[in-house]
Amino acid sequence: MSGDNFLQGLDYLEGSKVPTYYSTGAKARAEKLSNLAEDCVHFIDEFFESKIQNRLLVLSERDWKSRIEYPYGLIAGKNNYLWYPIAEKNNPVYMELMPYYDNSPEPLKRALEELLGDSGDPYLTALLNWWEVTMVHEYMHNYAREDRIFFGLRWFEEFFADYFTCAYLNRHKNTMMRELRLFELLSRIMYEGGRSIVKYTSLSDLEKFYVGVGAANYCWYHGLLNIGAIDLYDVYGEDFIRHVIEAYKPSNEGLVQRLEATHRGLGAWFREWLAETP
Repeated sequence: MSGDNFLQGLDYLEGSKVPTYYSTGAKARAEKLSNLAEDCVHFIDEFFESKIQNRLLVLSERDWKSRIEYPYGLIAGKNNYLWYPIAEKNNPVYMELMPYYDNSPEPLKRALEELLGDSGDPYLTALLNWWEVTMVHEYMHNYAREDRIFFGLRWFEEFFADYFTCAYLNRHKNTMMRELRLFELLSRIMYEGGRSIVKYTSLSDLEKFYVGVGAANYCWYHGLLNIGAIDLYDVYGEDFIRHVIEAYKPSNEGLVQRLEATHRGLGAWFREWLAETP
């Protein structure tokens, strides 16, 4: 489907720096997400060469299903569009995630309730927050594709995108400390509460089936990957992002480094061969 067909029948949010289109009746939701998207773009622009213009779609279930074959309620970065559901706490995917909370350790539940005790439903509030700040994750996918950076492993691409979310929240922790704490807590709740429930748990399963594991199981994997990103960020910070992008840039030198990592001396041979090649 062409971009024009994606946008057909949607309203346009005037004055938005991130071009934003939304279903009827969703202007307030679109404004909130558009402002967040602008902040995410400022952050992610620092790491990639291409300066692409993503468009944000904030869609009702009907508009979503007429445009993309992807479970409504999830979020997606596809074709340089960021896809977000209108649904907030009534997001249909959240219902599939309730058993993770019910099954999670009591200390984690108490910690979440202490952080969001005035929300009425701490878990749903935390999920909504997680969905929204994951925008930087989805942007990363679009930017990486534009710069032709391919990792060869789906699970690592998802991990790296989750690392961006972690780094974004840490960069802004002076103003987003609650969001950072929610990201950390919810990741642990998802992982601890879901690991005795989900069918697929290995990285090889994720690699083989990807979103085919099902929406809830796919979200569980992100709990696992987020925990890894949090631990790694504490050691390497934002430098890890630059290191990975440099290693996977589609350049001769990047290829040399990967060949050298595969077999000692092969990278040096290839570098010399390139130098002698007209």
